[in-house]
Amino acid sequence: MRTNFTPFITTLCTTVLTLLICYGLQYQHLLPVKAIDWLSNVREQVPNAKNLAIYNQRKKQKTAPKTTQIALPHYNPLELYNTACLQLKQGKRKHVRIAYFGDSMIEGDILTEYLRTYLQQLYGGSGVGFVPLTSLVGGYIANYRLTFSDNYCAFNFNARDTANHYTPYLSGYVFDVPADNRATTKLTLYNTYPNCNFYLLGYNYGIENKELEISSNNQAKTLVIKPYEAFKQLIKQHTISANITLTQQQHIAYYGIQTEADSGIVLDNYAFRGSTGMNLASISYNLLNKINKDRPYDLVILHYGLNIGTDDQQDFSNYQRTMQRVIKYLKKATPQASYLIVSVGDKCVKRNKQWTSAPYIPYLIKTQQALADSSGAYFFNLNTTMGGIGGMRAWANADTALAQKDYTHITSAGGKKVAQDLIKVLK
Repeated sequence: MRTNFTPFITTLCTTVLTLLICYGLQYQHLLPVKAIDWLSNVREQVPNAKNLAIYNQRKKQKTAPKTTQIALPHYNPLELYNTACLQLKQGKRKHVRIAYFGDSMIEGDILTEYLRTYLQQLYGGSGVGFVPLTSLVGGYIANYRLTFSDNYCAFNFNARDTANHYTPYLSGYVFDVPADNRATTKLTLYNTYPNCNFYLLGYNYGIENKELEISSNNQAKTLVIKPYEAFKQLIKQHTISANITLTQQQHIAYYGIQTEADSGIVLDNYAFRGSTGMNLASISYNLLNKINKDRPYDLVILHYGLNIGTDDQQDFSNYQRTMQRVIKYLKKATPQASYLIVSVGDKCVKRNKQWTSAPYIPYLIKTQQALADSSGAYFFNLNTTMGGIGGMRAWANADTALAQKDYTHITSAGGKKVAQDLIKVLK
């Protein structure tokens, strides 16, 4: 029987190698081997004398040495708007334009009046932006007075023009003048808005140039409007008031009067009573494109909630999906704009003879937050500004009422308070 010496030889070689490693430091012809320290990972490492000065300095500062880090991109939904404001301040552009869409919560320029004023104080500008030719609350607005004849033909999101098929403007309204008749509108801004330019906004649906006669403060002028053109025609310059008379012209639709300074902030209030925001998708895309070429918006604010849902509703997923499509539609026409969603604030319903917050409010706010996140919009929680659930009742019953006794709408004082919080985001 042959003896197998392989295990013996392997053991012998291992033993010899181990002895050489352990005692090799005694021999100059062997490479030095660093002693093994099993606590090296937790023991404080003291450098050699050459680097001792650096070591002591770092130890004194108790800070870790700097390392190269890769910065992850941070998405800011208001970046485009902030850039526009910076350019305005640096004199690299003339205007920063804001479109504030909403329901009756902003009707009568409530809230937007103060927000506009704060921004114009920061960045310059004057005027109240867009004003429709007629209004349900024209005589009750604090910063301007609007009077008009009663013979305008008014169409809107809910009452379409079936004869001429004129589509509504951003405000939700479009106007026509009866045949063989004249219609008048007088807009007077108060002295807080000096040196404004007044423009007439409309659209030529015809296939030919149209000569449009306008009388402004008893001075007649003729405007030539190109076919299929959304027009913005100057009717008066550097003033606070304009009184215009319009005549009926075939294929000409009228929208309203635009007031703004030569430069600065322009904030347009587009309030439409009873709106949920979903009807914005019915604005002609062709019109949106033409508006965007002439006066592009840098910020679009969507403020809805009063007309969404029933008292005990908890699921708003259908609304979220619809509004996602609406925002996508608007963004396609305004790629240069930032978007901001203002949530519902608080709204009360009467139960057992007591005013209490509508049960659906928290669920709708959560949905609006998700809508903002999925749409790349900034989210502003109005409910937080109002003090949370129950805030509407507190605002309505305050010594200086911040909300009306319908426990749904805010007052002018309440609008000012909301604007003060919004300006922290937008300044």
